[in-house]
Amino acid sequence: MGRRKYTAEGAPSISGVPDSQTRQITCPQCHEVARKRTSAVHRAERDGAPIYCSASCARSARRKWSTPEERRQGLREYQRHRQAADPAWRERRRASKRRSYAKHGVATNARHRERKAADPEYYRKYRAAQDLCQSSPEWKMRKAEYDRKRRDADPAAARLRAAILYHGPILGPIYAATNENRRRLAALEEAGD
Repeated sequence: MGRRKYTAEGAPSISGVPDSQTRQITCPQCHEVARKRTSAVHRAERDGAPIYCSASCARSARRKWSTPEERRQGLREYQRHRQAADPAWRERRRASKRRSYAKHGVATNARHRERKAADPEYYRKYRAAQDLCQSSPEWKMRKAEYDRKRRDADPAAARLRAAILYHGPILGPIYAATNENRRRLAALEEAGD
């Protein structure tokens, strides 16, 4: 498309194309008046397709607008589908992230330290916002649930809890660490549940 010139009607004309070969359209996305080649307008009418004033309006019209919750739900469904199709997918993904962190983690942390030293006010505001978020009851509830799931998933932590319950806070960790007592503690924990 060439340089735009404005016609008497106010709609931009296409440079190098006579007005007799263009038609005025109203963009269904931005509702602006524009001129398009007559052949393009006829083709769109024949196909029953909308015709837009620009490529950016066409992209915007094709975009799927969704809420953050809908996007998260879509991502969860995608990951569930991938996991069902390929059980090793999650482990490969985690390994890829670990490799990436091993490769770039030190440099990223150094950049963060430099930025913190250069602009301490930014980090102070960031930390204040984080503290405000973490003081909310919703966050505390989610964090407690997350911690509970993590504790329940770790067998060593479960053994330690059982030892502390059975032997007290001083001898419990020592008792849990000895190899010969691990089976006994696991049995005690199962009996306690």
